[in-house]
Amino acid sequence: MNDWELNGRIKDAVEKNILFYDEHGKGNITKRLVYLMYGHSDDLLERVLIPTDVYPEFDFSEPLYGVSFVRDKRLNYEGSKKIIEEHEMCLLNHKDQLVLGIWGDESILGAV
Repeated sequence: MNDWELNGRIKDAVEKNILFYDEHGKGNITKRLVYLMYGHSDDLLERVLIPTDVYPEFDFSEPLYGVSFVRDKRLNYEGSKKIIEEHEMCLLNHKDQLVLGIWGDESILGAV
């Protein structure tokens, strides 16, 4: 995914003003977060872009609920911080990095 597509998907997700996070997650990507995002997509979620500097609590090399995981350096701490500031987002519970869920033309944000 190139930069303009990533930025467009993030912009669309921000405009929907829906952000998922696992309140019990300790700075990692949890199955609960993926399940929340999956449920919001009406079970259509295809892939989740995750930062390379945050690790899931599960084996992300295998699909989970049919969802594939793609590591993306643009979502690392500095990149997420820039996106959060650019879109004037406010994240709860000390979450400071974004993950992006994708299905078809739809996108949704998660935070860790």
